[in-house]
Amino acid sequence: MKYRGDYISTPSTVYHGWAEPGTAEGTALWRIVKETVDGSQRTLELNWVDGNTNFDNVWTARVGLIYET
Repeated sequence: MKYRGDYISTPSTVYHGWAEPGTAEGTALWRIVKETVDGSQRTLELNWVDGNTNFDNVWTARVGLIYET
């Protein structure tokens, strides 16, 4: 499994993405979750794109996607 992570400091957010090895970041074959953390990097919330764990999202579009609990 291929992994990508991206930390955004304001607001404190970490995006996590998984795909099969060799998957391009611009293809809709990624599972993506948005993690909200506090100032000590403790997890406050996890939200998945579209509220599911399907491998049908685009990693390069992660910031603009809709995340649901």
